[in-house]
Amino acid sequence: MSKDFSMMPPVRVILFTSPTCGPCVSVDRIIRKFLGPGFGISTHYNKIDVDEERELVEKYDIRRLPTLLINDEKITSELIDEITIAEKLQTKLFETVIEREKLREIHKENLLILTQNTLDSMNQEQIIRPNIGDYCHIGLLQQNILSILALDPLAEQFMYILGKDLGLFGAGHSLLTTANSQIYEKLSLSDRFKEIIKGFQKIYSSDSPFPLFIAETTEIISIEDETAKIRIYGLATSVGAPDIGEHLCPFIAGEIAGITQALLGKITFVEENACWGTGHEYCEFTIDISDEAENKKYEPSPPIPERRDLFRLLIKTVADHFNASVLMKNVQRPTIGDYVYMGFLQQPITSAKIMDEFCGSILYSAGRELGNFGPGKEILRKSMKKRNIEKPLDFETGILVLHDYLTHPIMHISRAHAFCEIIELSEEEATIKIHDCAYATGVPGLGKTFCDFQAGYMAGRLEILTNIDTTLVTETKCHGTGDPYCEFLIQKD
Repeated sequence: MSKDFSMMPPVRVILFTSPTCGPCVSVDRIIRKFLGPGFGISTHYNKIDVDEERELVEKYDIRRLPTLLINDEKITSELIDEITIAEKLQTKLFETVIEREKLREIHKENLLILTQNTLDSMNQEQIIRPNIGDYCHIGLLQQNILSILALDPLAEQFMYILGKDLGLFGAGHSLLTTANSQIYEKLSLSDRFKEIIKGFQKIYSSDSPFPLFIAETTEIISIEDETAKIRIYGLATSVGAPDIGEHLCPFIAGEIAGITQALLGKITFVEENACWGTGHEYCEFTIDISDEAENKKYEPSPPIPERRDLFRLLIKTVADHFNASVLMKNVQRPTIGDYVYMGFLQQPITSAKIMDEFCGSILYSAGRELGNFGPGKEILRKSMKKRNIEKPLDFETGILVLHDYLTHPIMHISRAHAFCEIIELSEEEATIKIHDCAYATGVPGLGKTFCDFQAGYMAGRLEILTNIDTTLVTETKCHGTGDPYCEFLIQKD
């Protein structure tokens, strides 16, 4: 019987296959690998037997196998490979989230609760993670953000939207008005705007009233009635990054826009003009509240063929800086050090899941990519040498080496988490519990899991250990679901 795909979720993945199609098995494996736990949430995946669904075969003019449809875009057999499928899926996911921006009901109260919780912990001087402290290394933050940006050029616009939502509906404006009480004392729009800019100068500096350590210092380059330009030095999201021709701080740009708009009640647009990623040793932003700002849209960088390779080089450089920093050979930010408040790491991750459940697949994919090609492989090699084993490992042994990696001292130095333990282990599945996870510790119970990136990262690490590239890692317990730890179910596919 024919199926009506028009009522399915926005990202529809259809694989036309048959029992005698050998290559179809590989394509199915690739699709399941990249969708991860997003089945039925961000995507709807169907395999269609061409012998049984002749009506659909004729409708979509299927002439050879395998043929893949992502929404209504046809990818024929001669074009199907792992990179093409990954890129097409990632682009469609980003497009879907961006298009849903005006249609979805934003959970304003959850964003406020999320960021207010961070403020309360700082104001009360309460340590959320007594075992390792509430700060994490900027290298951890950078690797996470850069892995999301690496997925697709549309990720820049996606991150800008995340930042703006958080700025609008979070507690960032409370930070700013606390840093500069003059904001609410000004009656005219232009005077209040100027005080807001001064507030950003205080927040993004070493003498901020809040111990966030987001940046070393901020310089006001220009300030007028409706536009201003600020230059931020030592910004945690990109400091030390090499020149790859792209701006790396769209989340910060969006958050500045959202906070300004929340305080002024006037549409605001922020553009990053300069960044470490474009060859500068600072990040520069133009804040625009003029009438023209309403018509402006964040434009992602034009795609280039070598983009993925450039981001991999970028992440390797960030990892090298991290290693030099923790060994005190080369500190990136000498005035404030290379650690940042972990709430700053959590914001892009948690606000993404609050904004749209579809974002879970994006975060998982970014984490899996980092786990697959990111730094730290030498630690894995040393673990295998110590155990006198070689790749590819079987599933159980792979879990043991993954545990070695997660409990390596570098994890404590980066403050990614405190300790982790294997709860269950068999030939087909395992359960790992992580305590004091930087992504979610201290997050209030909102009925959501927030560690999709961590889950994807573990899947990527296991892939390079076992060559089993469809291992599924699902977070089953999280601080966001009211549990005092994060727990992951790992299933061999």
